[in-house]
Amino acid sequence: MTVYIMMTQSSLHRPIGKGVIFGAIGGFVSGLVMYAVMSGVMEAIGMGANCFAVILALITGQPFSNSLVPIGLTIHLVISTIIGAIFGVVITSINKLRINGFARGIGFGVATGLIAFVVLFLPIAMIAMPPKMIELMKMMPMGSGSSQMMSSSNDNGKSGGTMMTGGSSSNSGMSEKSAEMNNEQTMMMKNEIPKMQSMIMAGSLLSHIIYGTALGSVVTFLLTKTARTTASKTKRDTV
Repeated sequence: MTVYIMMTQSSLHRPIGKGVIFGAIGGFVSGLVMYAVMSGVMEAIGMGANCFAVILALITGQPFSNSLVPIGLTIHLVISTIIGAIFGVVITSINKLRINGFARGIGFGVATGLIAFVVLFLPIAMIAMPPKMIELMKMMPMGSGSSQMMSSSNDNGKSGGTMMTGGSSSNSGMSEKSAEMNNEQTMMMKNEIPKMQSMIMAGSLLSHIIYGTALGSVVTFLLTKTARTTASKTKRDTV
């Protein structure tokens, strides 16, 4: 029994190859969980559940298109999987960081999530995200409504021009009014960004903690299951 326990605990961090695979699996699963949390956060601030994926895609330089959501989701899951694989390498190659139970595994997982939050998310949230949020908000119903008003005003102005000589001045007035409305809308968006950004930051911190918890749990479960299977097989072979 003592030999079995010792083998189980020592096997949780070997081999490294399995650590990479299990870490990648854990990272992918945890990435899905994190995406669900961030979707809820984006929905809560009124930007839509898939806006997190859209913003990620825009940050990488993708043009506006219908494929932004799958592109953004793919980017998120790839990053999550890579982080998980690195986590697997670390906990299986460094003896002092080996996992011998769920408490330790979850603790290391949460630490990994917090490191990812500080190293990856914070710079993106502070520098790259605000301008992309403004771009996205302009494409949302309010922005499209303004565009429709401009188009409608221009159409009306053109129609009026064929009916009366004062049509061109009317069209010019409408265009100026539409431009003022767009400027007003942009200013309102810029004023809203800090508040929305703080909510996204808080939600992201929570989602990274949840990501780390899920990552540690999944990887520990897979390593423990493999270690027990190996120990049982070895015990049978020695009998």
